[in-house]
Amino acid sequence: MTEENTTTSKFNITHPVVGIVLVVAIIGIVVLSILTYVKTVSDENTINTLQEQLVALQSQLSSARIEIGNLSDKVFDADSRISNLGNKEAADFSLLQDDLSSAADEISTLTSQINSLVFQISGIQAEITSDAGLIASIQRQLSSVQTQLSSVDSQLSSLGVTTASLQNTLTSLSNTVDSLIARVDALSSAARSPVILFVSQSISQAFGTQTLLYTFVPTQSGYISISGISSSATGYIRVTNNTTTLSTDYAFGTGATVTAIVTGGQSYSIRFGNMDAAGTITATLSATYYPSWSPGTNSIILFSSQTITQSFSTQTLLYTFTPTQVGYIYITGTSTSITGYIRVTNNTTSTYIDRAFGTGAIVSVPITPGQNYSIRFGNSDASGVITATLSATYYY
Repeated sequence: MTEENTTTSKFNITHPVVGIVLVVAIIGIVVLSILTYVKTVSDENTINTLQEQLVALQSQLSSARIEIGNLSDKVFDADSRISNLGNKEAADFSLLQDDLSSAADEISTLTSQINSLVFQISGIQAEITSDAGLIASIQRQLSSVQTQLSSVDSQLSSLGVTTASLQNTLTSLSNTVDSLIARVDALSSAARSPVILFVSQSISQAFGTQTLLYTFVPTQSGYISISGISSSATGYIRVTNNTTTLSTDYAFGTGATVTAIVTGGQSYSIRFGNMDAAGTITATLSATYYPSWSPGTNSIILFSSQTITQSFSTQTLLYTFTPTQVGYIYITGTSTSITGYIRVTNNTTSTYIDRAFGTGAIVSVPITPGQNYSIRFGNSDASGVITATLSATYYY
């Protein structure tokens, strides 16, 4: 083979090898590029993951810092509490020392008291020993007393018969007392019962005259009730207290019911009169005496603590009213005049009653229902200014 063929042959062999090598190189480069790209993509994912982890770690770090701050505050607060507890324990320890000192003093005092009690107990034991003999002596005396009691029992048995007799006597006396009480009750009831003075007593009198109807002395205070009819429009009842010589006229007209208070033990006269100018007057009258007058428990205050000021020898109107039921006016109070008086005027009949009052008194005036009354205070002084404070109640 020639050198030219040899060269050509070598060229022909080398060219495919180079081509293969180039192909391999290109493939390698492509693979390397692919691997590089893959690695780059992988690295980018890793970097993103690491960045996310870094952000998460930073967030955890921030939270950790906040928690560390909170823990620091708690530690500071705990330190403050520990310090306060230490101070409190020191104060409590000081107080405890004071209490222990005080308790030691009390224990010392109690010890002294116990020693004193022990000494007293020793004395009491000595007294008990001494009293033992006294107790024995008392027991002997009790034995003697029991003997005496036995003797007394025998005497009581003997007195039993006498006691029964006395009991019978007591029963008899009790029956007698009951009988006397019944008689007293009967007498008391009789004393409180009405007494008829006269019934349907007829009279005939001249004009302008009076006729005596009855005279009596009531056994106790009360009132008399007079009723009937007359032929005179000016007829009146005059009740005279013969003991005090005071008279009170009550309007009667042609017929009415008159109530007059009387005092036990004083003498009274009852008269009928008229003020006619002519003619003969006739009347038929009845009267009853009621002991212990109590017209009723109902009452109406007409005026209370009414103060007045008046000139001498004058009167002051206090009250005017018309009672609805039979009863009386009760007037009390004080005045500066010894001549003071209460005047109760029956405006219906144009009559009045004067009651002495002075510087203070209790005045009672009977009244008739349906008739109008006025209450006045007056005085008979010759000079000066008179003051009075008065109260009045209507009882019915």
